[in-house]
Amino acid sequence: WVPPSAFIPFAEQTGRIRSLTDWLLNQVAEQVAAWRASGHPLTVSINVAIHDLEDPDFPRRVAAALRRHDAQAIDLCLEITEGGLMADPEQARTTLATLHEAGHRLAIDDFGTGYSSLAYLSHLPVNELKIDRSFIMDLNLHNRSIVLSTISLGHALGLKVVAEGVETATQYRELALLGCDVAQGYLIARALPLEEFNSWRVRHGGECDWSVQPDAQPALGSASAPSLPGHA
Repeated sequence: WVPPSAFIPFAEQTGRIRSLTDWLLNQVAEQVAAWRASGHPLTVSINVAIHDLEDPDFPRRVAAALRRHDAQAIDLCLEITEGGLMADPEQARTTLATLHEAGHRLAIDDFGTGYSSLAYLSHLPVNELKIDRSFIMDLNLHNRSIVLSTISLGHALGLKVVAEGVETATQYRELALLGCDVAQGYLIARALPLEEFNSWRVRHGGECDWSVQPDAQPALGSASAPSLPGHA
């Protein structure tokens, strides 16, 4: 087991992150196309590295992977960290606008850690706001206030709000009371190989909203994206 925190910085420092991203895009495009062809479509989220977000050619790379596997843009959600957005705000806005026009769902990951302005966020064509797990792991009075404010902000902007790092039933219940839309974390499921995930999805189909409609608002309890074969 190699955690992302161990290999992503290495891939960025060595310039291999682009190759890794392109491999991932093709793996996911192939899988979501297969799920849709079988009548069981599912949106899969991909984390976009800062280097890719700063690449003006990134939207074309995404589109190429979809065409190669006859996949649909709506089945791919691209997650950009708040810190990544602020590294080059204008390029990020241009890239997100192009991806949005192509039909992709977009999410701001690790929200609360990147010091972005509300004015900037309000002009981004995103669909989801993901609260950083550091605020979820310890829901003390201070963090609870931050989480509640973030949920209110997200809903005011018309966004779905996702809580990252949900590991206990207590956290889950508290987030539900605060009005959070989706829980992601080990309480729901750990990363699974593809075949195990397919079985898990069937067993828990009645507990989650697996729809991929852009306007759907699933109840708290939706699972995070599956781990495809070979993913760490």
